[in-house]
Amino acid sequence: MVKTLFKKVLVPVDGSEQSMKALEYAGKIAKSAEGRVILLYVIDASKVGVSPEVADRFTITYKEPIPVDDTIERYSFFYQEKLKELKDEDSYKIGEQILEEAKKKASKFIKDPDTIISLGPVAETIVTVAENHKTDLIVIGSRGLSTFKRLLMGHVTCDVTEKAHCPVLVIR
Repeated sequence: MVKTLFKKVLVPVDGSEQSMKALEYAGKIAKSAEGRVILLYVIDASKVGVSPEVADRFTITYKEPIPVDDTIERYSFFYQEKLKELKDEDSYKIGEQILEEAKKKASKFIKDPDTIISLGPVAETIVTVAENHKTDLIVIGSRGLSTFKRLLMGHVTCDVTEKAHCPVLVIR
């Protein structure tokens, strides 16, 4: 049954113990399904000085107020351009290192996982990448590196489970 369900698995990684545990589960799932794993590192736009308010100035609809439920598509071009500028910055290099470590860990289970570094609001970016790559499953740690924690799950994990188009497996 698993062989037909989860052919493409997305694993957001941030270097935390929880994300590495999620990677291990995803690797086992993908191996049993003869599927693929996509490793994703998201550079949090707000931590590199790019908030939706700043990004909004580079969109066609700048004079309009930013809707509360806005999606990342509105800012996609801006984030892609900003990501190119970050390639020599520490935030990008950290992402590369984390993905390299994750790739080594994943190699115990699968060959050649795909890797992606993206920029944007973390939860929305995870959901958008999952949709764009038509993933069948997102495997995510219950909490990342943030010191702010919700009672049971981190806010990114909560947001991903609410917005994702596919099943989300939360690993604690």
